[in-house]
Amino acid sequence: MGRAWIRSMMACNWRLLTKTLSAITGSGAESGRVSQARPWIWYNRDMHRSLLLAIAVLWPLASLGQITIISDPADLVVPEGSQATFQVIFESKGTAQVAWYKVAGPNDIPVGNDQRSSASLTSEPRRPIYTARLTIGRTSMSDAGYYYCSISDASGQAISSRASHLSVKGLVAYWPLDGADIGEGVFLDQVSSHHLSASSQPQLAVGPDGRAEGAISVSGPCGWATVGPFDLTLGTGELTAVLWIRPIARIAYIPPDPNDPAAILDQVLQMDGRWHQVCMAFEGNDVQVYLDGWPSTQLDARTPSDTELLSALGINNPGRWPYRCELAQIRIYNARLDVAAVADLYEHVVCQQELVDPGAISVHDPAIVRQGNTYYVFSTGKGIAMRRSTDLYHWEYIGRVFQDLPAWISQEVPGVSSLWAPDISYRDGRYYLYYAASTFGSNRSCIGLATNVTLDPADPDYRWVDHGKVIASTTSSNYNAIDGNVIEGADGRLWLAFGSFWTGIKLTELDRLTGKPIDASRLVPIASRPTTAIEAPFVIYRHSFYYLFVSFDLCCRGTDSTYNIRVGRAKQVTGPYYDKEGLPMTSGGGTLIVAGDQRWKGPGHNAILSDQGQDYLVYHAYDSQANGVSALRIRPLYWSDDLWPLPGPTIRSPILP
Repeated sequence: MGRAWIRSMMACNWRLLTKTLSAITGSGAESGRVSQARPWIWYNRDMHRSLLLAIAVLWPLASLGQITIISDPADLVVPEGSQATFQVIFESKGTAQVAWYKVAGPNDIPVGNDQRSSASLTSEPRRPIYTARLTIGRTSMSDAGYYYCSISDASGQAISSRASHLSVKGLVAYWPLDGADIGEGVFLDQVSSHHLSASSQPQLAVGPDGRAEGAISVSGPCGWATVGPFDLTLGTGELTAVLWIRPIARIAYIPPDPNDPAAILDQVLQMDGRWHQVCMAFEGNDVQVYLDGWPSTQLDARTPSDTELLSALGINNPGRWPYRCELAQIRIYNARLDVAAVADLYEHVVCQQELVDPGAISVHDPAIVRQGNTYYVFSTGKGIAMRRSTDLYHWEYIGRVFQDLPAWISQEVPGVSSLWAPDISYRDGRYYLYYAASTFGSNRSCIGLATNVTLDPADPDYRWVDHGKVIASTTSSNYNAIDGNVIEGADGRLWLAFGSFWTGIKLTELDRLTGKPIDASRLVPIASRPTTAIEAPFVIYRHSFYYLFVSFDLCCRGTDSTYNIRVGRAKQVTGPYYDKEGLPMTSGGGTLIVAGDQRWKGPGHNAILSDQGQDYLVYHAYDSQANGVSALRIRPLYWSDDLWPLPGPTIRSPILP
């Protein structure tokens, strides 16, 4: 520190220090008189000046060493794979340095300077207030634990924040229970080291996915495995157990008990000799039970202890396992899984063995509506293909809307051979069918309209009336007039959403009488992407929000298709629409709700069916077991607590209307 700076600081503080010392020693200190009020202080002028000099030098230096924590980092609970950020705010009179640590016994681990985590330090303008952050990207279960920040300055002073806990919600244990993960009487844990010790020599069986040695046989009545103690919730207060079980016989009685997970499991099981996925998702005093991916029942039940849950699964329970059965794929999460996560686990296992109804094959760009007790699906094809069903599973092809293309189409868009992307709705006593005419890769396109008073071809009044062009685009347009969808707003006004690639999705208001735009030049942009790969809008009004579903990326390439379904929402039909993370859909936002899996590629171009209080997500996907042929897919659509759509499992059996 330079002498000039010290002299300056001494000069600034001399008078204040003199007055302070005078107040301590008495009113006559400045003139050398000994205070009669404080006879315990011995005083002389030389000592006074020396003391003032020392204080004048040390006072500014001491102020550099003052570190005060204003805000400690908060405890965090984050889903596995997401980002976690700790933050501490502090005041420091001098230059500060920070270091972050994870508590790990006698030698804490430095963090914040590696491939997965980073540390930062920022300060406020003209104020000695600092913010230190530790960011862990894509958290894993191993990141759970306590973290703290150590703060130091040039004077050598150091202070640490409180140790704050990071809870990572995710998969805590996974025992596949198949031949590839069994060795010397041990069932391997694929997540960590919580391996199970078999109570007897494991007997292998065919698993729920059809693989030989994909499960184990369990005879009961005793527990079938043991494991050392470990924390299942890791501080989250939530717990989910998912298992596959083929119950053959119940060989012991389980008394009803709403707080016993064994009794909850027993309540939903049927001794039918078939494979079932059972899921129990606990949080607080509530449990949601799922059977084969579908919500089964919701009960008042507290979150069980580690011992209670493991015991209910036949682990660490020498005295009770009430089933003769086969078991596979036991997963434990320290989070309450939602219906979409449970459905995805179910789909992953059963999709390879799924038998597709023949009537659902070759459906592309489906639109759906119900008339009476019959569901009708319209899809891309020559003249628009029509199918019907009474149970949403078995489908019958019943012909085409147009036997010959309307004459005006070939003049508007030369080269058209089939009609695309229909949309069907009912209002004012008529069914309105919007359809698109275009050629692949071109935006010389148009959307047309046809109406009918009935969808039943056997009805004497069945007759499609074409009303011609609704809206068109040319090669000079910055949009593409295909993939139309009509939405009736909460105020009764009608809108047409449409668009594919180019500048994305547009919205135009329709005249209720004609079904055509009030002003086709007034287009409201509601979604777009920098890559331009966005199309197939579908808008619904639910829970005081407008939800915009779109398809990202590429269709029509069979098993190479990369389509996926996204969603955003808005308070007004005209937007702005935001995804769950708050990103505008006009800037590429869109929350993923359905992606391709190992069998079904490129799911997309969805519609929504609302039927007797239940919403269904209807779309096509490409079957990798059938050379990439498209097929109709229908899944129930549920809604999260924060009002975002969650798709359930694919319908694989009849549902009665």
